Amino acid sequence: MTSGSNGILLTGIVLSLINVDGSCLGYPIRAEFGGLLRSSAGNWIRGYSVYIPHSSETLYAELTALFHGLSLARSMNFTDVICYSDSLLCVKILHEPPHKFHKYAALIQDINDLIH
Repeated sequence: MTSGSNGILLTGIVLSLINVDGSCLGYPIRAEFGGLLRSSAGNWIRGYSVYIPHSSETLYAELTALFHGLSLARSMNFTDVICYSDSLLCVKILHEPPHKFHKYAALIQDINDLIH
């Protein structure tokens, strides 16, 4: 795994990019996440967008977007992935040693399992 500019690289079959984003906006509070997978030529492969009911956690939305994108890439047999997120906190969490008492420890571990 290598990283740079808020990106995470998996090695194997080439898939250029996964772009992910999560957000929490408005009243009543609503969180959503989404992303898209593009080929190494930049062509759209698949996109996703999901509403998270009763959530006010932007970090949860960002991490879930990343997990969903990596899971989708893995299910399509892509293992060489560059994933971009606008959440520096999300990327930092994944580059640090795991914190077993973190609020999202299970989700972080699931993401790390997909990365490694």
